[in-house]
Amino acid sequence: RPDDVLSGLRAVADLAPPVPAAVTRLAQGLFDEESGTVTDPLAPDREAAPTAYPAVAGAAVATAPEGAGSA
Repeated sequence: RPDDVLSGLRAVADLAPPVPAAVTRLAQGLFDEESGTVTDPLAPDREAAPTAYPAVAGAAVATAPEGAGSA
């Protein structure tokens, strides 16, 4: 997260940019009062994504030419 990186650089190296960061974090996960943790804001996307990708038909494993990499 750019704002966190800039904060770290300011604390460690006393680096302060001449202008405010152009990119800032707009949101993070919601606070779950039951568990006392911040929820994962990307969880809905992960649940909707396929768990495995099908193998590509005819895919081959690349190999190095014989003797490559040896002196």
